[in-house]
Amino acid sequence: MKSKVIALAAAVLLGTSPCSLPVSAAPETVAASDAESDELLQRTYTLMQQFTADHPGTLLENIVPEWYGVAIRYPVEQESAILSDLAAVLRENNIPEEMVAYAPLPLSADILKGDVDQNGKVEIADAIMLARWLAEDPITVTAGGLTAADLTGDGLVTSEDAVSLLRRLAGVREETEQSSEGHSVDLLSGYARGGGVVEDTLSVADCQDAAYNFAAKLLKKLCSEDSGNTLISPMSVSLALGMTANGAKGQTQDEMYALLAENLEQKEHFNMWCKTWQDYTRDFNAKQLEVANAIWFRDDENRILVPDAFRKTVADYYDASLYKAPFDETTLSDVNGWVNEKTHGMIPDILEKADPQHIMYLLNALAFEAEWEKEYCKEEVRPGLFTGADGFPYGVDMMYSEESIYLESENATGFMKPFAHDNTSNGYCFAAVLPNEGISIDEYIAGLDAEEIAALLRNQRQANVRTAMPKFSFEWGKSLKPALKALGMQSAFSAEDADFSGLNDRATPENPTYIEDVIHKTFIEVGPLGAKAGAATAVIMVNRGGPAKMKQVTLDRPFLFMIVDRACMVPVFIGVVRQTGEEVCVQNTCVPDTTTEAESTTTTTTEWHCISTPEQFSTTSTMVYENPVIRTTAVAE
Repeated sequence: MKSKVIALAAAVLLGTSPCSLPVSAAPETVAASDAESDELLQRTYTLMQQFTADHPGTLLENIVPEWYGVAIRYPVEQESAILSDLAAVLRENNIPEEMVAYAPLPLSADILKGDVDQNGKVEIADAIMLARWLAEDPITVTAGGLTAADLTGDGLVTSEDAVSLLRRLAGVREETEQSSEGHSVDLLSGYARGGGVVEDTLSVADCQDAAYNFAAKLLKKLCSEDSGNTLISPMSVSLALGMTANGAKGQTQDEMYALLAENLEQKEHFNMWCKTWQDYTRDFNAKQLEVANAIWFRDDENRILVPDAFRKTVADYYDASLYKAPFDETTLSDVNGWVNEKTHGMIPDILEKADPQHIMYLLNALAFEAEWEKEYCKEEVRPGLFTGADGFPYGVDMMYSEESIYLESENATGFMKPFAHDNTSNGYCFAAVLPNEGISIDEYIAGLDAEEIAALLRNQRQANVRTAMPKFSFEWGKSLKPALKALGMQSAFSAEDADFSGLNDRATPENPTYIEDVIHKTFIEVGPLGAKAGAATAVIMVNRGGPAKMKQVTLDRPFLFMIVDRACMVPVFIGVVRQTGEEVCVQNTCVPDTTTEAESTTTTTTEWHCISTPEQFSTTSTMVYENPVIRTTAVAE
C-alpha cells in the first residue's frame, strides 16, 4: 500500500501547512523560550499519538527522538481526510499550524542534495532513511544517496547532515551554503514553497483581460518603434516584473500594477494569477512549456539587504530561486548559463556585462517546444511567395493544411492549429491572424487592444479552414525600458522617484534602488513538424553608490501570431511577421512611352528570379501593380 508521511519539526526547525488548507502560514521564527518550546512540542507529540490511535492505518514514527522529530505515516488514498482531520485537531488544541511540516516538500529541480533515497525529490522520507542509517538500522543507502546526504559538504555523513536536512524540509535557510558552481549562494534551496500563499477566488475573465491588455499595449508600443519582425512573451515579462513589483511601494508599485494588472482588484490577485498559471503549466503542460524564475543579488549587505517578506513572496508565488553572488564575471557566467539552460539553448545569454552599479537581477525564462497535433507531410510543403510589409515579394516554403478552428473579428480573420497533447482540452495552439484586405499590419497593430484579442480568442468557432502558412524563424531582443516608461511605468526607472524599499532594506532617498533596464529576448521557429519558442526577461536593479463552407486564410502577407495556452486562453507568446523568406531579385527594363511628359507612363517588364531553385516556379503568372506614374508587368519564370 502506498503511503505518505507528515512530520512534526523540532523547536529549532520551522514548518508550513499545506496550501490545500485554507489557513496557510509561511515559516516564521518561533519566538519562545526553550521551556515553552519543549512544552509545545510535548503537547503536540501527545496529540499526534492520540491522532494515530484514532485513525486506523496510520502509524507514528520517531525520526530521532532527541530532535523531537516524529512522523505520521498514512495511506495515500486517505490523504485528504488525514490532512483535514489533523488541521482540526491542531486548531481545537491551540497548536500553531506552523509547527507542522507536511511532506513531500520537493526542492528545485536542480537541487538534489538531501535526496537520500534517490527518487528525484527531497522529502521527509529522506530524513527518516538518513536517521535510520545513522542509527545503524538494517537499511541500505546507495552510494549516490550517501553523496546526496552530505549536506554540509565536509565529505562525511553525520548527524549534522541529518539536522541540516530537517532544517531544509522545515524551510530554514542555510545562508552559508554554496551552490554547485561555487559562485552563487541559493538562499531558497530548501524553502517549503507555498506556505505564505493567501488563498482567494480569482475571476478567470479578469485574469485573461489583464493578460490581453498588457500583451496588446506592449506589442503595440514596440511595433511602433520597430519596422521588422517582432516577438515578445507577455507572460515572461509579467512574471519578471511581477516579482519586482512585490518589492515596490507607493506610486512605484501603483504604476507597475496599473500596467500589469489593470483589471485585477489588488496585487495579491496578480500574484495568485501568476502562481495559478505557473502551477497549471507544471501540472499539465510541463512537457511543452518550461517556466523558471530566479533572482541574483549582490553579496554586499552595505548596499543591499533583501527583506524576508520579499524572499518568501517570490518563493511562494513565483517558485523563484534566490542567489547571493559577487556580481563579477562568475555571476555573469552563472546568469547567462541559467538562461541558456532554462530556454533550452534558444536564448544563449541575456546580460552583456556585470556593471559595478548592478545590485540585483530578477529573471524569468520560458522554453516552449511542441509538435503539431497533425504534422505537415512532404506534399503539403511547397514553394510560394510572401509579400512583405515593404511590398516586395519573398520566396518561402509555404505549408498547406485544413484546420477546424476559425477566428474572426471585425478587422481580421485567422485560425488555430493545435499542438499535440495528451489531453486535447489542455496544451497549446498556434493562432494566426491576418488583417482584412486593405488593412496593413501596421494599421491593424495600431488598433490592437484587449477587446480585439478577446474577440479573437473567446469567439473561436468550429469551421473548415483551408490554410497556408510560411515556415519562418527569427530572434528578437531589445530593452523594454522606453516602452514601459511610455506605458506608465515612470517612477520605477527614476532614481529620484522609485521606491523599492520592499526589495532592499538599504534603499534610502540618498541611496535609492531603482530599475536601470528591462531586457527581453525571444526566439521562434515554426516548421512542418511543430514549433519552438524561447523567451528571457531580465530586470536589472541598481542603486547610486458534412463540410460547411470552406474558409480561407493564406498567410502570404504580414500577419499577427500567438502561441496560446488553450485552457487559460492567454497568449504566452505574441508577435508580428512583417517579412520572411528570401527576397526575390528584380531586373528592370524601362521602355519610354510616346505620350507627353505630363501624361507619361513607364512600362517596366520585370523578370522575377527566386534566390532558391528556379524549379520552384513551374507555372507562369502575371501580376500588375499600378500607381499614377508607374505601370509594372511582372512575369514569373
